[in-house]
Amino acid sequence: MSPVSLEHGEIVMRLGMYLGIYLLENPIGSVSGDVGFKLERHPDTVFAPDVAIVLAAVAAEARKNRGYPTIAPQIAFEVVSPDDTASELNEKVSVYLERGVQAVVVVWPKTRQVSVWDADGTMASLGEHDAFELPNQLPGFSLPISKLFA
Repeated sequence: MSPVSLEHGEIVMRLGMYLGIYLLENPIGSVSGDVGFKLERHPDTVFAPDVAIVLAAVAAEARKNRGYPTIAPQIAFEVVSPDDTASELNEKVSVYLERGVQAVVVVWPKTRQVSVWDADGTMASLGEHDAFELPNQLPGFSLPISKLFA
């Protein structure tokens, strides 16, 4: 994959920063960026979300092994690049959810929106004046979407 734009990198870092602060105060998991998760074998399917959250107990076990973790992250965050298509992203979201990811958050820089898919099948589209929350996965976490595009 080719390097990303400055805007893309800034959004990824902001996401990681806000999530990292939350997880320091609520040590239920760890946040990482660009980690490859082996979601399927034979043939291997490896996805590397821009940002991922893995539950603490699962992360501790995954760190014992070398190479890609053979687990699904709890939450996957994708920041849309100019070359990404909606159909590619929908397929990626489907694969994440089928493999056990509990929530997928897609950030759309061009429209300054965020889409949130939950494992229960619900999807929310949020605008710049909304905040996104994941009460089932990150109790008490709330991030105004405008802060992603500051």
